[in-house]
Amino acid sequence: METTGVFGNFSWGSFILDHGAGLNLKGTMTVGLFNLMDGLDQLNSFSGTFDIWYDKTLAGNAYLNGQNFNVGDGRILAYASSSVPEPATLTLFGFGLFGLLFRRRRA
Repeated sequence: METTGVFGNFSWGSFILDHGAGLNLKGTMTVGLFNLMDGLDQLNSFSGTFDIWYDKTLAGNAYLNGQNFNVGDGRILAYASSSVPEPATLTLFGFGLFGLLFRRRRA
């Protein structure tokens, strides 16, 4: 088994661990997509003191069921990404412009 070593704090859009690979991590890693090619059994190959945060709202992470995992001295934790409520902001801006135009025509 090949083990990949990662040390420090990282943030990646996706993290893919190949079949049969292990991970030695010290630090914190935040990822959107957390793909273990061998599934949850691959968690047994993790070592180190770490926190891995993954986005539980992504379809590719469905196999993790939004769960948190304790792996030796490390943890794998779920978070939910939130979207910015842009439509509401744009609506309010539009109403403001409409109000200014209406007021200008009346004056």
